[in-house]
Amino acid sequence: METNPDECPPAPNHHSHNGAASTQELFDVVPGGWDRICEILHRKLGEDNFSRCFAGTSARVTGGGRLVISVPNPIHQLWIESNFQGVLNDAAAEVLGTAARIEFSVALESAQPFSKDAAPQDVKAARVVGT
Repeated sequence: METNPDECPPAPNHHSHNGAASTQELFDVVPGGWDRICEILHRKLGEDNFSRCFAGTSARVTGGGRLVISVPNPIHQLWIESNFQGVLNDAAAEVLGTAARIEFSVALESAQPFSKDAAPQDVKAARVVGT
């Protein structure tokens, strides 16, 4: 399936390991597994599609063949599921040696807690005036 890389949501760089053990690696059943999966995705999808769609992700392989992918937002998750699920499944199976159960986790770094006591804001709608 061909995709238009211009439609993919922008993303920051893929979180790659630099040799130091991270907290994420402590929970990985296959340390470095996500980096190897990303190498396969990069090769199969090309630079543009990979950097636009998988660069802002991180993941860990947990027990039971689960691959938990952290994405920046729900739209990013939907885009990957809609356009790259097959190649993602293939890459995960190649690295893990078996089919993985792929799950997504949305990273809500900038989410502000909702307060029911917050005062409503005055919002004015723009109006087009005929000439």
